[in-house]
Amino acid sequence: MVIAHRGYDTTFPENMLAAYEQAIREGADYVEIDLRTTKDGQLISLHDATLDRVTTGTGPVEDQSLQQLQQVCVTSPQKQAGVTFAIPTFQQILALCNKKLFVYIDFKEAALRVVYPILRV
Repeated sequence: MVIAHRGYDTTFPENMLAAYEQAIREGADYVEIDLRTTKDGQLISLHDATLDRVTTGTGPVEDQSLQQLQQVCVTSPQKQAGVTFAIPTFQQILALCNKKLFVYIDFKEAALRVVYPILRV
């Protein structure tokens, strides 16, 4: 089994849809995602507890609403000028990965009681 840790993050920023898409193209069996909850209870994928390292934003993820997080950009790991990515929601990731590969969830700041019903659908 091949697990793409945070997606295919050598080419694309970790935990972004583009990184998961590349993992699918490369034939991975699983993608590992880091799951966090926003201030308004939405589920997103981001490794760090704060926005500072990989985005144009600052501060804790848990203090931001989904709408606020949609305004920040994730920068390319290669610092390619003008290349940015949006923080994906859990639902976007599931839709992308559905029937293509398995999802391994790293519960950073997310409640199983919220996630489990989504997975049961």
